[in-house]
Amino acid sequence: MIDNFSPDNYKNITKISILDAKKVFYPLKYVLEKRDILIDEDYSLIIIPLPEDIKYPSNTKMTDAGMIWNYKVEITINNQKSITEAKLLEFVNKKVIVVFHHNDGKIIIGCNEMPLQYIYGDDNTTNPAAHCGYSVECRGNSYFSKVST
Repeated sequence: MIDNFSPDNYKNITKISILDAKKVFYPLKYVLEKRDILIDEDYSLIIIPLPEDIKYPSNTKMTDAGMIWNYKVEITINNQKSITEAKLLEFVNKKVIVVFHHNDGKIIIGCNEMPLQYIYGDDNTTNPAAHCGYSVECRGNSYFSKVST
């Protein structure tokens, strides 16, 4: 559930789901009420990462409604398969919601009213010893309620 938000949970991420914010129902009201999100994997970008493939810097700002988190989620994908690129292209110019799945539940970043901007890049290089693959970046603001349950 959303209330499992702690840095230790990031060490145990088993899967990342990136959802088109227009194709999922997860309004700000759900964020503030700590409700879960339904995920249709047919319409999701699913990434199975290694812990070192994920970066998630954020800044916070307290408001009357709760805490606003400014996120920049970065994920590295270590393959150059054409099917991977095709799936990444499906989300270009879309606003997204990111879900980190971990052993104790989910961490959901974004909602319908405050989705994240999705960008991906090709990390191809001519150096055979360097990383080849793709990088995914999702950035934007997200609310978390200041009342924890």
